[in-house]
Amino acid sequence: MRLGLSQRTVETYVRRLFTKLDVNSRFKIVAWYMNQENTDP
Repeated sequence: MRLGLSQRTVETYVRRLFTKLDVNSRFKIVAWYMNQENTDP
């Protein structure tokens, strides 16, 4: 399934998420998510 998002759009979303969560890697975003209460992947 394709969402129709450009690579640039995804890069922008990821960069904004880095800023919002004060992290600098995708791994740290996953670590942040896994440390949240009531997470169910």
